[in-house]
Amino acid sequence: MKKLFACAAFSLLVASPALADCAGSHVLDRCLIGTWHYASGGSAAWMSRNIHMAHVTGITHNDLMITFMADGTFATGHSDVHATVAANEGGMTATGHAVGQASGTWSATGGRFSFCTTPGSVHTAVTVTVHGRPITVTPPVPTHPQATAYTCNATSLTTSQPIPGHEPIVTKYSRSH
Repeated sequence: MKKLFACAAFSLLVASPALADCAGSHVLDRCLIGTWHYASGGSAAWMSRNIHMAHVTGITHNDLMITFMADGTFATGHSDVHATVAANEGGMTATGHAVGQASGTWSATGGRFSFCTTPGSVHTAVTVTVHGRPITVTPPVPTHPQATAYTCNATSLTTSQPIPGHEPIVTKYSRSH
């Protein structure tokens, strides 16, 4: 039996069953299916508003996108982000370079989508240079489903990640197809 889920305030859509399981669910929201490109907000905007000891002085990025497929799989683009941060006092600056890509399965229910990354599919490295010394770290790959609150309509997707003690990180995407 199919269940009804809201996909934006404008319409009700019938949820699609996924071939793959994520977070114990095979439920998909058809509103999410497609490719979404970063439009605004995200971590850099959040840091500019909430980190008071330093400020972002420059950020460039490419290919910040995600594709939700109708079979319950997802893939991100190969993201390449460069950022420069300066301390408000003391003259210290730092640059960062992060690259990453991921794929796996997804599900959506109750206004939250979950990502279950495929082991070996996440390729991320972050290099931070402080006082001319580069430090490269490889963030750990999530071993459990990553749930994200969202709202969606035909042209836009907005995600919200809670940050304890602060406002959430809100990111907006636009549909490319």
